[in-house]
Amino acid sequence: MNLTIDNITATGGNNVLIEPFPNDYITIGGKELVLIPVNENTSVAVTGKVVKCPKVLDFSYLDYDFETTMEVIPGDEVIFSYVSARAAYECGLTFNIDGKFYFLITYYHLYAAKRMKGVLHYDIIPLNGQLICTSVEEKNPLELPYDLPDDIRSRQSVKLAKVLVTGSCNKNYKLFPNHKDDEDIRVGDIVIVDAYGLLKAEYWDRFFGKEQDIYRVSRLDVIGKIRLK
Repeated sequence: MNLTIDNITATGGNNVLIEPFPNDYITIGGKELVLIPVNENTSVAVTGKVVKCPKVLDFSYLDYDFETTMEVIPGDEVIFSYVSARAAYECGLTFNIDGKFYFLITYYHLYAAKRMKGVLHYDIIPLNGQLICTSVEEKNPLELPYDLPDDIRSRQSVKLAKVLVTGSCNKNYKLFPNHKDDEDIRVGDIVIVDAYGLLKAEYWDRFFGKEQDIYRVSRLDVIGKIRLK
């Protein structure tokens, strides 16, 4: 039997079948260009188009750390970790069908989706509890004239980020059963995160269609917020 999109049944779990958009470099420290070779013809992609996905997610899988909502549909463009893409190569979760290349990515490794609304307009949908932000540069955020709780001021290092797009919350974190995502984070809020929680988003300038200094923040890493009046 010839392999076709229709008879790839592995998407019955929490995997999404993606047609990748190849990338031939990543940036490190905003300067260096680095190849991530998989073979002589292919480099790891971090963006692609959803071809097939499950209608619901199964949270009984051991590798799922939280519950979230299935929010992608076929045709969405998505962005994800190059680590998960490389794992697809190494674990044999890649397919060549009619000359096109596809691979399976676990849904919780997706960061955001871009859904076209006509020719020129689109929606950006953060996935898996991610916030899409831009960095707020401050010499020492803890010295800002805001009413910050003592437990935040007691931390040695924090970062600030301005929220551009919010998205849905996660729930029922396995490792943090008492944690609840803040459902009242709004566009324009400045979120406070530990220094490690503000992560530069590679390739997101292409994903958004224009150059921006884009970062991603997991709601799990938000320790406070500032709402300017």
